[in-house]
Amino acid sequence: MKKSSVPVFSARMGLFYSITSAVAYAMLPVFTRMSLASGMSSLEIMQLRYGFGVAMVFIYLAICSPQSLKITPKGLFIAFILSFGLDQVTSLNLARCFETLTASTGILIFYIFPAITTLLSVLINKTPVSGKTIASIVLIAGGCCLVLIQAFSNRVELSGVLYVLSAAFTFALSFVILQRVMETIPPLTITFYVMLFTTLGFNLVKGDISLFLQLDSYQLLMGFLLGLIPTALGVTLLYLAIDATDSGFAALCSSIEPAVTVLAAYLILSEPVLLVQIAGMLIVMLGIFIKYLDSNYTKESSVTCLKKCA
Repeated sequence: MKKSSVPVFSARMGLFYSITSAVAYAMLPVFTRMSLASGMSSLEIMQLRYGFGVAMVFIYLAICSPQSLKITPKGLFIAFILSFGLDQVTSLNLARCFETLTASTGILIFYIFPAITTLLSVLINKTPVSGKTIASIVLIAGGCCLVLIQAFSNRVELSGVLYVLSAAFTFALSFVILQRVMETIPPLTITFYVMLFTTLGFNLVKGDISLFLQLDSYQLLMGFLLGLIPTALGVTLLYLAIDATDSGFAALCSSIEPAVTVLAAYLILSEPVLLVQIAGMLIVMLGIFIKYLDSNYTKESSVTCLKKCA
């Protein structure tokens, strides 16, 4: 498939979906830190996150779009591969990288994935790359470096770097594959079944589904928030963003996530924010704006695009 241009309305919807998804995903580190402080383990947090998340998506689809729950055996196999072959590998390698890297260092390295996504999109989907796209990548990369400037003062372990680079590659690859997959499978359908297989995987690893009965009210609240915001909303909106535009566009726009994480940590966890980090946030936003302008090539009616994005 070759997407030489993105309709104006689709670009706007893609920008909205991407930014909203990034804001939702940005809350994951904050809620994770709060959950860890309550005594939960990382694996228990993942189990809660996906358990609540897939339940919420199922309830929404069952009430508002029951046809989205229908999937062919081939589609089910694709969802299985995306979950166990990419989604869970990404999550596992990210968890491993933080055993030797600080959070800021790991996130900084991980956000090479928009550039990897753009490269893979060119190689696999034959997506053209303009000068504005390259300028956008450079600005966003530089802005992320400023946002996560404290990472440069941290010690870097080679094993942690390899884990996070692996996670960045598999995450980028999932973007590009999803773009192809959603040519035949609706985004809400593939969202639910990938999340379902991921949930089953983490519960099989944990081997104890009685966890939900052993938590106090605060831990359940954290599980609910993890399931709703970075999972049900974050994942669904990300898939819609890829469907509305393309994988490279969605990946670059999602780069605002570290900036939102820093702001959320400042507001909720009282973590300090440096002036240089604020400058980095503005540079990231400028890079996203340039990418958005580069995507508005053609005109298409709002009605047609709404049907596509629905």
